[in-house]
Amino acid sequence: MTHRKARLRPATAAASLYLLAALCACRSRQPGQSRSNESLAASAGQARTDARPETSGPRVAGTPAPIARQLREMPGTFSAADGGDDYAYSNLPALRALTSDGRQIDALVACIDDVTPSRSTFQGRPVTVGFMCYEGLTQAGYYEPAASNGDIPRTWPGWLTPRSSPAAQRAAQAAWQRVIRDKLFVRP
Repeated sequence: MTHRKARLRPATAAASLYLLAALCACRSRQPGQSRSNESLAASAGQARTDARPETSGPRVAGTPAPIARQLREMPGTFSAADGGDDYAYSNLPALRALTSDGRQIDALVACIDDVTPSRSTFQGRPVTVGFMCYEGLTQAGYYEPAASNGDIPRTWPGWLTPRSSPAAQRAAQAAWQRVIRDKLFVRP
């Protein structure tokens, strides 16, 4: 009896790897625990009731995007500047280094709605990962909305502050998704 080495065709190998990755990535949630429940608990400052580690950002098989994890762990302090309409960040060089190559644009937009607390703070309280993603996006490129008269509007749903609500973060995410979809985002 002779043994032959099994050889997989490229398509079969790719399908096998995909299936293996999908099986390994499966994670079960606690009964009754949903992403919206986690978001509500995080925005209310309540402790999580399950034993899973905190995750943030867009989820691919229960795992946050790498950029969201890095932004969640980035230490720094936001302070009001220019009369409170703008914010200065103490760790701006690190934020720029992480986001300035422009390859993370989609991931940054995808995590704007993440209400998980980050290590960065404003007035002594953590800002959300979503706000960090928003700040990273503003460092990666530029977009200036226009009002119907051509001027810069006083408000735009895509602008966030360190204390923006979860609803405001979702609205900002939708606004930035339109900007990206319509190819209006300018990279330096």
